[in-house]
Amino acid sequence: MRWLNVQEIAEQLGVAPGTIYELCQKKMIPHVRVGTGRGTIRISDEGLANYLAGAAVQPEGLIEPPPPPVKLKHLKT
Repeated sequence: MRWLNVQEIAEQLGVAPGTIYELCQKKMIPHVRVGTGRGTIRISDEGLANYLAGAAVQPEGLIEPPPPPVKLKHLKT
């Protein structure tokens, strides 16, 4: 297991570090704090993968293509 800091996660996802801090504050992404006081935040690569899997938007169902147009014999094209 590899532990990443907030900056590394933000760069990997292409978002601002503040976004990652907010996800941690809201306890939406699993993380640990290392050190005394508030400590530094570390997020495991596994925790990140789990967060992303849960955040993924899933399609509601396959959309069928519309049927082909009906050719009417009495109309000339």
